[in-house]
Amino acid sequence: MGTAVDKSASNEKNLGAPGVAPGKEEAPSDEVLVRQIQGGDEPAFEEIYRRFKDRAFSTAYSMTHDHSLAADVVQEIFIKLYRKLPKFKFQSSFSTWFFRLAVNTSIDFQRKQSKNRLERIDSTDVELEERIQVRSPWNEGVETPDVTSSRQEVEQRFKEALQHLPVHHRTVLVLRHFQGLTSRQIAEIVGCSEGTVKSRLSRAHRSIRPYLQDLIRDYVNPDG
Repeated sequence: MGTAVDKSASNEKNLGAPGVAPGKEEAPSDEVLVRQIQGGDEPAFEEIYRRFKDRAFSTAYSMTHDHSLAADVVQEIFIKLYRKLPKFKFQSSFSTWFFRLAVNTSIDFQRKQSKNRLERIDSTDVELEERIQVRSPWNEGVETPDVTSSRQEVEQRFKEALQHLPVHHRTVLVLRHFQGLTSRQIAEIVGCSEGTVKSRLSRAHRSIRPYLQDLIRDYVNPDG
């Protein structure tokens, strides 16, 4: 007759971790890694860097349209991240907090590099106007051969056109089209209402449309 300890061990062996296949270890969540970092775990920071470095560069380059500057921005993002993580209080998701840091660092860098004054993300409400959606071909799910061959050109032109927009419009387009975030997630990052995000997206689409008229003619669909 087995002891209670024997039975417990047997049950643990049979059940394993919930939702994890035998022999496979579930990857820790971002929040778990952050708590490990706060406890002094350096490898956990390396894992956060691995997970977010590409998205950080994508955000920085889309905001600055300068590879060299974007690389400097990414370096600064992770320096700030390393310094700020010990005080992270988990009042929002880590990814929301990270993208807020990435966007604001990009804006700060570009402000230093440019003669033009760039306004920082704020939470000022703007009127909701007619919505115009740009259906980006690289987000369509199924790519035709024609779309595949032109995707990089369209994406490059889109990033160039972004530089003509005010920073608060550029920000919402970058987070929507290059990071794939929802209006609610963007609202959490930029610190405004979801309705304001939708309004900014609409106005940004209207503003960027003339710069892409020859490319997006087949992808623009008024739904207002």
